Amino acid sequence: MTMSDLPGRQSANGRTIRTARTRWRMRLTGLVLLIVGAVALVPMEGALAADNAFQPTLPGAESAIRAAYAQAFTGGGDQAHALAAVDDGPALAGTLALAAQNFPQAVETAQVTVSNVTFNNLFNAKVRFHITYQGGADFGERDGTAVFVNLKWKVSRETYCTVMGWAGATCPPRAGLPPLNPAAAQNAIRQAYAQAFTGGQDPAVVLAAIEGGQGLAGTLAQAAQNYPDIVASSTVTTSDIVFTDPWHAWVRYHISYQGGGLGSTGTAVISDGHWKVSRATYCSVASLLGAVCPAP
Repeated sequence: MTMSDLPGRQSANGRTIRTARTRWRMRLTGLVLLIVGAVALVPMEGALAADNAFQPTLPGAESAIRAAYAQAFTGGGDQAHALAAVDDGPALAGTLALAAQNFPQAVETAQVTVSNVTFNNLFNAKVRFHITYQGGADFGERDGTAVFVNLKWKVSRETYCTVMGWAGATCPPRAGLPPLNPAAAQNAIRQAYAQAFTGGQDPAVVLAAIEGGQGLAGTLAQAAQNYPDIVASSTVTTSDIVFTDPWHAWVRYHISYQGGGLGSTGTAVISDGHWKVSRATYCSVASLLGAVCPAP
């Protein structure tokens, strides 16, 4: 009988060999990870300047940001071209149109100067800018941001909407998941707004187009009593409709009436299986006529 014939000897040797191999694999894996980590740090070292400010690894990033700000905020050009330099720009066409309507000279003559660009990371940068124009207040130098989206540097949506706010134009929220038939839903929302805010109709018809309208009869009656000419002569137009989810939408609308008009934003909701003007929106308009909605 040899040593290899002893019970358990072969099994013990096998375990010893397997254990040694496992240790070597672990050591090799650790060495590979160490090398990969060191290689990954090399470009990062080159991306840090002496003052520890992040610098982009791709050349031309700063000039691309300056060009995007110039494209977005220089007046007198094609609006679609300007919005192409803004994150989510096409969705903000109605906002730019309203700004141009409110302050046409300012939008037409706008010029922008970028004094400084500081990169936060590869996809975001802080921008110091100043927009000058005729026919409006000068807001001075401001801090904005630029973002790298779809392989291009663009003015951030937040910065652009802040500037549009100077002209009294509110940006819609980012679009969410729409309903199955967006076109039909938009038509239903427009009809609901027309039904709720067109004067000269039976109160029951008006209230049927409002979320929880059955509880707002007294509010409508109070508004009509306070301002009968406005309530009787009102008409409404809706422009932007943005779905935030399949059951809610953001709406830009304008109510015209004898002697004036009101432009604002509101919401629409699915209620009782139909698109209706939200209770909050209707109560906001009613409050301008001195009518208070009861607690829901």
